[in-house]
Amino acid sequence: MVAFFSTPILAFSDDYAFLIQALLDLYEADFDESHLKWAEKLQNEMDEHFFDKQHSVGYFNSRDTDSTVFARLQEDQDGAEPCSNSIACNNLLRLSDIFGDKEYRKKAGDIFNGHAKRLETHAYALPKMVIAANRFASSATQAFL
Repeated sequence: MVAFFSTPILAFSDDYAFLIQALLDLYEADFDESHLKWAEKLQNEMDEHFFDKQHSVGYFNSRDTDSTVFARLQEDQDGAEPCSNSIACNNLLRLSDIFGDKEYRKKAGDIFNGHAKRLETHAYALPKMVIAANRFASSATQAFL
């Protein structure tokens, strides 16, 4: 939500996903924990307002409280920009690796399962999700210096 105006502007799921990704990138660059805490807070908000709690297969584009939307849609294709589900999967795995929280990893796995048919038959439509699925199948390595 952008609150610089008298009426706040509500964000969409891709706004959340890309900002979380940017905050995680910043954290990995400068280790400023405020970026990490903000990313975690936004991920929890994204889960609360956009995740398909009924089917656990991904994120809707619009907020659960948006009364102007007739039907809430979920993107299942990366276009000029990757869809929020693809970016969110990688964000969830990164957060899981950082915090050791298996719930983030489970949620990413649920999204992969929900998109399994699409990934099997048309993987080229979701290249960012394929990258996240590869990360999911591999174990993370951490080096401490």
